[in-house]
Amino acid sequence: MSNTEDFSSYSVTFDSVDLAGFKGLNTHVGYRNQSEGDADVDLDREDGYAVGANYTFPLAENIEAMVFWANGLVFAMLMAAKMIWITIQAPLVLPSMKTGT
Repeated sequence: MSNTEDFSSYSVTFDSVDLAGFKGLNTHVGYRNQSEGDADVDLDREDGYAVGANYTFPLAENIEAMVFWANGLVFAMLMAAKMIWITIQAPLVLPSMKTGT
């Protein structure tokens, strides 16, 4: 309930596993709305979002690759016997998702 002492602040998230029948494709979408609350700091209501996706697929016996996108970065990982041993990250430039002026 944050510092509002009511339900004026909230968050909503949706997660998927094997989205649309594609084994290994998972997504996460979230939205948060934070009320200004009762603190005497002159802050306004805050909005935020999170969007992410990952895809895991086998490369060889006991070796999987995972590619995922979150907050404008693309990551790639190789996992052997479920232990991460290589991670690569690169920025991904996308148009702003912010609305309004």
